[in-house]
Amino acid sequence: MSWDLRVYPDSQIARLPRPLRPLALVARNLVPSGSRAFRYAYRSVDLATSNRSPFLDDPAFEDAYRRVSDGWYDGDVDVRWRVWTLARLARTRRGLPAHAPGAFAEFGVYRGGCAFIILSTAELPASQRYFLFDTFSGVPDDRLEASERRMGIAGEWADTSAEAVAQRLAPWSGQIEIRPGDLFETLPATETGPLSFVHIDLNASAPTIAALEYAHPRMQPGAIVVFDDYGSPRYDEQRQRIDDFFADVPEDLVVLATGQAFAIKR
Repeated sequence: MSWDLRVYPDSQIARLPRPLRPLALVARNLVPSGSRAFRYAYRSVDLATSNRSPFLDDPAFEDAYRRVSDGWYDGDVDVRWRVWTLARLARTRRGLPAHAPGAFAEFGVYRGGCAFIILSTAELPASQRYFLFDTFSGVPDDRLEASERRMGIAGEWADTSAEAVAQRLAPWSGQIEIRPGDLFETLPATETGPLSFVHIDLNASAPTIAALEYAHPRMQPGAIVVFDDYGSPRYDEQRQRIDDFFADVPEDLVVLATGQAFAIKR
């Protein structure tokens, strides 16, 4: 039997005290190896399912994921269900509305992995612009809540650059618009126009709400907004702020087992 002794980021084992993790890793490896092991069609990080996992039969997605995954996360982390869900939701908005396709906007880009997979698989028309907002220098400390500072979020995701992302997305250079810098400075200086698809992955509550307040009034009817970390226990403050926002708008959030949530603009 091949044992998996990795501690995945944001997993239940990662949230245990360090002395308890070895026992939990042993248990994780022993339980699936019993009589129920055959039930899982896919198992990784926080998600295991016995249902069909369609990305396993999607060559275009698998190729795009393979091309970015090695340099995307530190360590061997399999997030295919999450990213496939994102890419398929994005694909539903390609070329829409037909008379004048709305732009895509991504808030929180890191190394451009999500954008690469979306652009590789969604078949967007060249006229559909793709805006990418990120500091490209990590999560700023000055607008974090005290609880977020205690979690050590400040400075995370700094090992990237706008230049590296531009290089990764070079095949779509005429379509993408990269906006480096603090959102509270770049948003007032940028006009995306009507939006058809929005992806928010900022890992902190204040910039998440700033992005949402910017994007929501620009979203066309039928436009989709996806939140990457909605279900993560690490980002409770962010989730509460998102819930507060949606309590005052007509849209409902749909929460997924991947940890994501999305809403469709009315």
